[in-house]
Amino acid sequence: MIKLFIILLIQICFNVFTIKAQWIRTNGPESGAVGTVLVKNSKIFIGTDYGGIYRSDDNGNSWTEKNNGLSRYSLSINTLALFGETIYAATLFGLFESGDDGESWNFVDPVFYNSTIFSVNVCESKIFVGTFNSGLYCSSDSGRSWHDVNNGLACPFIYSVIKSGNNYFAASSCGGVYISSNGGTNWSAVNNGLTYLDVRSLAVNGNNIIAGSQYGGVFITSNNGALWTQVLSAGVQSILVNGSNIFAGIYGNGVYLSTDNGSNWTILNNGFPANQSIIRALAIKDDKIFAGDVGGSGIYVSSDNGQSWNPKNSGLKASLILSLLADGNYILAGTAGAGLFFSDDDGNTWTSRNNGLQSLSIHSIARNGTNLYALTKAGLFISNNNGLLWASFGNGITSANVTAINFYGQNIFVGTEDNGVFISTDNGLLFSKKNNGLTDTVIYSMAIMDSTLFAGTRSGGVYKSSNNGNSWELINEGITSSYILSLTVNGTDLFVGTDNLFVSGNKGDSWNQINLGITQGIFSLTSNGSKIFAGTNFNDLFFCTNDGFLWSGAPTGLTDQFIKAIAVSGQKVFAGTFGSGVYLNNQILATSSELNIIKDETFIYPNPANDNFSIKINSELVNPKFEIYNLIGELVYSEYFHGSLKHNSPHISVKLPSGIYFAKLLNGEKQFIEKLIIENH
Repeated sequence: MIKLFIILLIQICFNVFTIKAQWIRTNGPESGAVGTVLVKNSKIFIGTDYGGIYRSDDNGNSWTEKNNGLSRYSLSINTLALFGETIYAATLFGLFESGDDGESWNFVDPVFYNSTIFSVNVCESKIFVGTFNSGLYCSSDSGRSWHDVNNGLACPFIYSVIKSGNNYFAASSCGGVYISSNGGTNWSAVNNGLTYLDVRSLAVNGNNIIAGSQYGGVFITSNNGALWTQVLSAGVQSILVNGSNIFAGIYGNGVYLSTDNGSNWTILNNGFPANQSIIRALAIKDDKIFAGDVGGSGIYVSSDNGQSWNPKNSGLKASLILSLLADGNYILAGTAGAGLFFSDDDGNTWTSRNNGLQSLSIHSIARNGTNLYALTKAGLFISNNNGLLWASFGNGITSANVTAINFYGQNIFVGTEDNGVFISTDNGLLFSKKNNGLTDTVIYSMAIMDSTLFAGTRSGGVYKSSNNGNSWELINEGITSSYILSLTVNGTDLFVGTDNLFVSGNKGDSWNQINLGITQGIFSLTSNGSKIFAGTNFNDLFFCTNDGFLWSGAPTGLTDQFIKAIAVSGQKVFAGTFGSGVYLNNQILATSSELNIIKDETFIYPNPANDNFSIKINSELVNPKFEIYNLIGELVYSEYFHGSLKHNSPHISVKLPSGIYFAKLLNGEKQFIEKLIIENH
C-alpha cells in the first residue's frame, strides 16, 4: 500500500494526440565530420559522418547537399570512389551509386544489403568493395555483378585496395597488408617489418608501396611487401601521393609532408585546430589540396602545397551538435570538433565563439547568473561576456573530459567521463572529488531536484546523493537498462533516458517506463516549464506537455535525425542533430497550447477505486464524453453522458486490472484529466 501511494505521485506520459509541426533547418552551424574526398572533373564531392554527401562546383568555396536516394541510416559515408562516370558511396548501411553527379543515388546489389562498407577502390577494370566482417568483394563487369574474393584473407575488415604492376594489395585493420598476384583470387599476408597490423590506407609511389597504420605510422616497401620499413611514427589516417610529395593525414596533428620518399617529414598544421584534427581524407585538384577532418571541423583547402590550410565550409551543414543553450534572444550550439557557435537570429547566421577554448568538442553549455560554462574534452571553461572570451575553470577537477554540470546555491556539481563527480561548495574556487558509493565513474548526465543530486552513468545506472555528494546510492529499481544517456527534472518528477524512457515521482525509489514505441535510445532530455522534450536516435523528437500527462505521437517530423540536444526559448524549440546542424520549430508549443487541458479538478470518487466509482464535477459540462486510458495510451473504456454533470453523479462500473490509468472528460475544447488508481483486492 505504501508503494502504491508513492506511485500516485508519478505523472506518466502517454500518446493521445498527434502534433503536426514544421521544422526549419537553420543555416548551420557550418562544419562537419569529413572522412572522404573525391574529385570528378570540375566537381568535388565530400562524404561526412551522419550528414551524407556534399558537392562543390566552385573549387570548394561552397557546398550543396546531395543525399537524394540515400537511406536514413546510410548518411555515414566511409569512402567515395569513381569508376568511369559512376560514383560509388561506401556507407554504414550498404553500397550506393550515382550516374548523375550525385543528384540521385541507387542501392547496389542485394549482396551488400545492410552491410557496413568500409571502402570502394577502383583498380583499372576491377572494383573492390571492402566490408565490415565480410571481407572483400570484386566486380569485373562494371558493377553489374559481385563475388567475394576472400581466399587467404585472415582479417575480414578491408579498408583499401590498390594495384602496383601486376599485383594487388589490400589493407586490413587486423591482418596488415595482403598481396594477390592473380587479380584477387588468392591473397597472402606480406607483413615482414610491419610492426602494426592496423593498416587503413595504401598508396603507390613509383616502385614503392606506402602503407598508413592508424597506430604505427607510415611504412614503405620497395619489394612488394617482402620487407617494410617504418619512416614515420604517428597515427596515420590517410595517404596522398603527388609527384615526389607524400602527404600523410595524421590523428590529432594535421598533415605531414615528405619530399624525399619518406626519409624526412615536415608538419603542416597551420590552420587546423591545434592537436584536434583527424585528417582522414586527402585529395588534389589542380594546385589545390583538400583535407577532410573527420573530427568534425569540416573541409580544408591549401593552395601552397600544404604550408597553410583554410577552412571551406560554406553550405556544409553537417555539424555534429552535442549541446544547445537558448539564452534570452540568442542560442549557443556546441559541436563535436568545431567548437561553439552563436546565433541571435534564430540560426539564420552563426558565428564561432572559441577564443580561449582548448578543445572544440563541447559536451554541454550552461548558464549560472552572469557566467557561461562550456564543458569540453579539455576541461571546464568559463565566460562572463557571452562566450566572447573563455578561461579555464575548475581548480581541483582532475579530469580533462567534463560532461555534466549543475548548480545549487553556492554549490557546483560537475560530472566527468573518466573520473566521476567533483563538487565545489564555494562557487567554484575549489573542487573536490565525491565518488563514495559510485561503482561507475563514467558520468554521462546529471540532474538536481531540490538539494538531491542525480548522476547517470555509462554502465552502472542511476545514482543519487542526498548529502551534497558525500555518498551515493544506486536507484535502478524498475529501469531495464543501466546505460543512462540523459536525465531531466520536471517538478517532482525525474525522467531518465536509456533505450527507453522512465519516470520516477519519488526521487528514484521506483521507476515506471513510458512507452514511446522506440528501442534505439533517448539521447537528450530537456525540461522547460511544464514541457518535457525527448530526442532520439533516428526516431524523431517527442514532447510532453502539461507536466507530463500527454506525449505527442507521430511525433514531430524529425524522423531522419539523430537528436543530441534540445533547447527551448519562448515558443521556439531548437533541436541539435548529430550530422545535420540545428533545426527550429516555432509551431509545436503554439499548437499544444491550444489544447485547454485542466488537471486540478477532481471528478472521480473514490480514487483509488475498485471496479465501481462515481463521476462528479463542479464545471458545467453538457453531454461530455468519458474515457479511460492505460499507461501505454490504449483506450480501455469509453462512454457518453447525457445532460449536465454539474448536478448529476453518474455511476461507473468497469472491469479493469489493478493499476494506474488516466481518466478524461471531454466537452468541446475542454479536457479534464485525472489519474485513476484501480485496486482490486
